[in-house]
Amino acid sequence: MALLDERSRKAVRELFEEGLDRPVHVDLYAGEANPEEVAFSRELLAELHDLDPRVTWSEHALDEAAKAEGIDASPVLVIGRDLGYRIEYWGAPLGLEARGFLDVLTMVSKGDSGLSEKSRTLLSLVDRPVRVHAFVTPSCPHCPQSVMLNARMAVESKGRVRAIAVEAYQNPDLAARFGVSSVPQQVIDEDETTTTIGTQKEAAMVRQVALRGTSDPAAVASLEVQWKASGNQALPESPDHPVELGDDSFDEALGRYPLMVVDFWAEWCMPCRMVAPVVHDLASEMKGKVVFGKLDTDANQEIASRYAVHSIPSLIVFRDGREVDRIVGARSKAQLRQEIERHLPQAD
Repeated sequence: MALLDERSRKAVRELFEEGLDRPVHVDLYAGEANPEEVAFSRELLAELHDLDPRVTWSEHALDEAAKAEGIDASPVLVIGRDLGYRIEYWGAPLGLEARGFLDVLTMVSKGDSGLSEKSRTLLSLVDRPVRVHAFVTPSCPHCPQSVMLNARMAVESKGRVRAIAVEAYQNPDLAARFGVSSVPQQVIDEDETTTTIGTQKEAAMVRQVALRGTSDPAAVASLEVQWKASGNQALPESPDHPVELGDDSFDEALGRYPLMVVDFWAEWCMPCRMVAPVVHDLASEMKGKVVFGKLDTDANQEIASRYAVHSIPSLIVFRDGREVDRIVGARSKAQLRQEIERHLPQAD
């Protein structure tokens, strides 16, 4: 009996049609432990390949070669190793993790982490391997966000960050070793002093990983000083990336940019994460025509309240400082471009 019903198959097919840019491969490591979860993983990967041949997979024995790579659980699914990434699921992606697994596949296929410019800069300082474990359970609503953030760091760091999602029920010995009682729980380099519990903010988690993985911690501190000092610096003239806005810079941006699209988002919002790389691409492709901004609604509640932003992601189109359109919910790049191009000046 198939794992996915017809409705789910249609949704996954549409997700892959829009979200996959290049083939993405999954390596499945299977041993004698957790046979039902191994069977589930095989069936899931086979059905995903059937829906879109760009999702490929191969199975490997849990032998000495696997253990030499640090893989000693069953099942383990490794995403994008052929592309230079190390994103691993230790345990079958069951329950709420299943959708998160699909989102990781599409993110890896695009090769764009969707992280903020500051996070990208910090992760560029990582020059040695870092392992980040995220302990999760299938019923935890916040766990997929933790797994996705770690996967984004793995993509942005070009594999220097190894993201390991550990299903606690399927790996009880490992969970007991780290005293897991609440999920999600994150641990860096198996150092219990780095343990964090609950969903972490992107900025805080990236900073912690960057400090752990760089041979020059002073560079992280130097960047933070620069960013703090440049908080009131003039906005860029014609940016090719989304400009990070806040309560203190929003009105200046409205007055500076004749046509601006602002992405209202929050770190806990999974659809926002799906929209982020689309906005990043369009900011580059439409440079000189439209300026894109990003505003974290949690950190900038004054502006979010002023514009009555109750659902996110919301992309508000401003012309000459006035709202002229509002796009609520995730869109494909083609759909979003089409909706924005309606507001470009028409040639005579």
